[in-house]
Amino acid sequence: MKISRRESLLQGEAHASESKPTLKDIVDVPQIQSMMDDFYFLTGIGVAIVDIEGNVLVSNGWQDICTKFHRIHPETNRNCIESDIELSKGVEKGDFKLYKCKNNLWDVATPIMVDGEHLGNVFCGQFFSVSEQLDYDYFRKQAKRYGFDEEEYLEALENVPRFDQGTISTVMNFYSKLANLISELGCYSLKQQEMIDHHVRLLQELRESEQKLSATKEELSENRRQLALAMDAAEHAYWHWDLNSNETYFSPRYYRMLGYEPGEFPANFQSWLDLMHPDDRSRVVPPIKKAVKNAEPFEEEFRLKSKNGDWVWISGRGKSYELDKRGIPHRIVGVHVDITERKRANKALRFYLGLHEIVAEVSSIMMNARSDEIDEAVHMTLEKIGRYYGLDRGYIFLYSEGNLVMDNIHEWCAKGVQPQKDRIQNFPVKEHRWLHKQIINNKPVLIDDVDSLPARAETEKQEFKVQNIKSLVSFPLVLEGHVIGMMGFDSVHSYKRWDDKQMKLLGVVAKIISGAIKRSLNAKASG
Repeated sequence: MKISRRESLLQGEAHASESKPTLKDIVDVPQIQSMMDDFYFLTGIGVAIVDIEGNVLVSNGWQDICTKFHRIHPETNRNCIESDIELSKGVEKGDFKLYKCKNNLWDVATPIMVDGEHLGNVFCGQFFSVSEQLDYDYFRKQAKRYGFDEEEYLEALENVPRFDQGTISTVMNFYSKLANLISELGCYSLKQQEMIDHHVRLLQELRESEQKLSATKEELSENRRQLALAMDAAEHAYWHWDLNSNETYFSPRYYRMLGYEPGEFPANFQSWLDLMHPDDRSRVVPPIKKAVKNAEPFEEEFRLKSKNGDWVWISGRGKSYELDKRGIPHRIVGVHVDITERKRANKALRFYLGLHEIVAEVSSIMMNARSDEIDEAVHMTLEKIGRYYGLDRGYIFLYSEGNLVMDNIHEWCAKGVQPQKDRIQNFPVKEHRWLHKQIINNKPVLIDDVDSLPARAETEKQEFKVQNIKSLVSFPLVLEGHVIGMMGFDSVHSYKRWDDKQMKLLGVVAKIISGAIKRSLNAKASG
């Protein structure tokens, strides 16, 4: 059965003689396609991931003018591929480029770089600017030149979406960060695979040495010692189990990976089982026992408890050796790889993708909301962000009377959390000078722990404690260069921390709400 190169990489086969991996080799195309389909369902904005040779790996939302016309005719298809490859060159990692393709549609590209190599691009398109006047004569001539049905071609042209600059920038900022995450995970996968390939070769050498009748016990012991040293240097643990003598060996890294000194607990199956997370045992142990019985390789992911009580995610692989005539193995050899950081990175990726989807969703809702629907849309935004972060309260304050007074105009509270809106109206800002100074100077306020506030913020600290707040974050709302209020979120039940990426995305939400408030104020003024 033929398998893909990526599958063979994941199965631990060495590829020293093959060419460098392509983008398709190191990314999980079905998983990314699924995530991008969800993003397209929420935003209606198409995307494609194309490798450096012009091969489309992931795509959705492509317009009929491309799929039914431009990508069908050989010459216009060549224009598409040349645009994808040539016009997207020269874009730095983390940046994006807006360009008009050779078939006269707008696209945006951001590169995917893995270990310094440019392996592909994320493309967003096809679209026109909302302010752009279409040259229908140009497209009529293009239909005639390539033999397209003019009526159908112009109908497909009319269906091409139009976006404003703000929407394009927000979406491409998301895709730039997605490209960076793909790059980082791809680089991590390549480096891990290099180590695994090396370890597989060492295991193969060990197996060959064990099969040689002339090999002495000293030579075998030295091979094992060298293997243990190589595994230890690469921060991989090694173990083997002699089923005849029931003797088991755990390498020093096996212990240190969990915070123990070598030999601090017995090297046997029961120790491994005792350290395993209770929720993982029923999932992991039966298939491993079955694989051993059938002399089959196995690979499972599970958690082992470290000496300090933390759970360490492990990727465990093993294989049976020294099979007798009945196919019964007499030795099992395996490795443990600490994948805790990879698990955290994947969790963070899912979190940021989910947050980006929420930001894109609320942006779309705000843009399409009528002036009389804006209040409801703002409340929905506070609730969505609050629930996704696991926060307890979200609110909007607006200044009045020359920035001397603040009013709470919107508030969302989680179940069981005491509302504060009715209590905080016509509130003099002089009573919270420290907080007011940060906001009015257009600076976000991030407080991981209310108890850590400086002495000059004592008044704020006491007010926050009255509201049972442990952590909070606030962002200025800016309208035409002037601060008009703030958006904030409180955590009442637990302490929270926000990293730079989360702060930037929340800042985008504050800008979206500022724009919605502007529309609402303009509607009220004209009404």
